[in-house]
Amino acid sequence: MSLSNNIIEIDEEFIEKKINRAYCGLSSIKVMNDGIYYAHLKNKIYSYRGIGGDYSGKRSLRASISIFTGLIDRYKNFECDDIRYYFNDHKGIWLWQEVR
Repeated sequence: MSLSNNIIEIDEEFIEKKINRAYCGLSSIKVMNDGIYYAHLKNKIYSYRGIGGDYSGKRSLRASISIFTGLIDRYKNFECDDIRYYFNDHKGIWLWQEVR
């Protein structure tokens, strides 16, 4: 995993484009809370692993955008296209790093 200090502008439009790409199957998107539980989207299939167990099923684009924008807003991180985007609370900026 290579680290980066590169600042990137993450806004609602950027996030929705990433979710849309994952929904269409062009990539995938994953949000994690503490490294154990996560939500994943690829090709209209939403998967979740949490305290209550695992879930997987189809979701509409509208539902997927709502779910993932809410999770990203709450947990301040997501992975898409082999890049992990995360919010640095101390600096108040979004950063990224490669995950391969």
